[in-house]
Amino acid sequence: MLTKNRSQRIPSREHSVPACLSYIVEGNRIRLPGNSAGVKFDFPIGDVVEAGDAIVICLSVSDGRTCSENVYAIDHGGNLRWRIQSPPFGARSGPYMDLSIEGAVVRLQGKGGRAYRVNSKDESFIGS
Repeated sequence: MLTKNRSQRIPSREHSVPACLSYIVEGNRIRLPGNSAGVKFDFPIGDVVEAGDAIVICLSVSDGRTCSENVYAIDHGGNLRWRIQSPPFGARSGPYMDLSIEGAVVRLQGKGGRAYRVNSKDESFIGS
């Protein structure tokens, strides 16, 4: 279980993420201050980053699955803002992994090693 609050920094696998929002990740559910029931997903939650007024979540999809729509953005109340679609360029056969944020740009790593950049406000892909 991962708990974040305003007074601490929690290291992730590759970088430190400032803890700006209190939320709790429990397996495949994220609990939010304004939504104690939280939001439940079909797969366990992997990486989580905060991008302005959105919380971007990358689900951990097990090997052998071909799901490539495993990244979601929700608002602080738990409402869905968007769900990633397959990129318009290049075929995808597996899930996204290794989520990070740079300003309003979400960086995703494809299973085959390709990096993707997505606008956190509207899920549009930025270049290749």
